[in-house]
Amino acid sequence: MEDTYKGESPSKKNARLLCWSSVVRASAERFMTGKHLVLVSREAGDVATLLGLAVPPKQIIAVDHNPSAAYLAQQKYPQVRVVCRDVAKIARECKRTLTSAYLDFCGTATDKTLDRTVQVILHGLKDEACLAVTLLAGREQGELRDAVIAHKEKSASDKRFEDMSDSQLLEQLCIGSYGNDYRVYLRELLQSGDRGAVKAEAARIRDAQADLYENRSAPLARMHYLRDRLLAETKLHRVSLHPLALLHYNSNTKTSNGMPMCVVVFHSRRFPHSTTQRKFKELVRRHMHEIGSTLVLDCNMTEAKLRACVLHHVDKIDEDIAAEPTAHVGLPAVDVVALLYNLPRETIIAWKAHRTRGTYAQEAR
Repeated sequence: MEDTYKGESPSKKNARLLCWSSVVRASAERFMTGKHLVLVSREAGDVATLLGLAVPPKQIIAVDHNPSAAYLAQQKYPQVRVVCRDVAKIARECKRTLTSAYLDFCGTATDKTLDRTVQVILHGLKDEACLAVTLLAGREQGELRDAVIAHKEKSASDKRFEDMSDSQLLEQLCIGSYGNDYRVYLRELLQSGDRGAVKAEAARIRDAQADLYENRSAPLARMHYLRDRLLAETKLHRVSLHPLALLHYNSNTKTSNGMPMCVVVFHSRRFPHSTTQRKFKELVRRHMHEIGSTLVLDCNMTEAKLRACVLHHVDKIDEDIAAEPTAHVGLPAVDVVALLYNLPRETIIAWKAHRTRGTYAQEAR
């Protein structure tokens, strides 16, 4: 079976870390002890990020249907269980023990991928869990294309979710990549305690997100299409899904022009089968209110911006003020950040040396 994976772009690395950061925030108490299912690829990027977040290797289940990709991922991380099987079958074996699952399909939403996603939801996820799905934002065919277009044409008012508080909204934008000047500004704004300024910035962000809805963007159309399809398949099982975040980026690399991609991060909640349909609808609305509005982020990033972001993240850990409460204690900052972004540690060391025109022989050892 041919491995057609084109590799990772800086934007994908950024989106993946933001994705897992949103999962951490939604399931902080259960994240470190929970089980996490990922589609692995030869890069094993999600495995790297989870290890960088200090998730024990035994809590990670990595799956790929391609024998070559599974073998290479296992060689890269021998301490992690890598399985070459259908992800739906693995989900059934998990028997609702998963705290999260990240299904990075990197293709269009087909009936086959949607069915696999439903199987993971019904048989793999716990009653309270997170699900992330990556899909190609375009090139759908036939009935699928017509359905996505129909979602783009829906009234924007049908697509709005309950708002977070002002501070929650700004805090959500601070997760993940610390080299971004805007996120640094937001963190300083929150720390200042200036309620008026926080309120004004939150209002500006909400207006910007409202514009996205009014413009009926392709990622938003696919997010709502995906949610509606999954809810239609799972409502009889009394499962509610609410999007925590929508992350969109272009997957271009040095060897590929790439394609527009979107990552939808859902919070799932399961209710008893005996729940009436009327009561279930009420519980779904309550679920939406508790989780809050969907965070929409453009995750596109150049290699230069990724370098700045990575080095800033290293500095934050070195200064012992890293925002991730799950960062490894005692592990060199370069090693932690190399895992979080799925980069060779030697690359980060070289970037540091280039920044100061110095050498880092001690770290390189």
